[in-house]
Amino acid sequence: MNQKGQIWITKSLGEKQKACVQNSGFEVNEIALTKIQYLDFPKDLPEAEAWVFTSKNAVNNLSQNNFAGKVYASGKQTAIALKEKGFETKSGDSETAKSLAELIAEDGVKSALFFCGNIRRNELPNYLAKKALN
Repeated sequence: MNQKGQIWITKSLGEKQKACVQNSGFEVNEIALTKIQYLDFPKDLPEAEAWVFTSKNAVNNLSQNNFAGKVYASGKQTAIALKEKGFETKSGDSETAKSLAELIAEDGVKSALFFCGNIRRNELPNYLAKKALN
């Protein structure tokens, strides 16, 4: 009896990725563990020197791209999503919230809007609060 191994995936795979796994002799089982619910952005966002994104889903929900200040991204996928919306972005040396927070502080940013999901770690906002960033 030759039974295929199973791989359980918690987010959707692209067709090429799924085919690669299946061609390797595995059965793919996808199960969504999170559900993205987009909220309405306020029409008038508060003034800020910078926008900070730690989620590509937050970028996907962004309807305006007329911000002329600094835009920071945590992670390659978030930076790619911002670039597709026409933003030039800055990212930390590594894909961590701490390296992004250090870069924002080094740039002398005094106020920022932080776009993130409802489930997030607090390293970035805590670090920036210690640096007196609003």
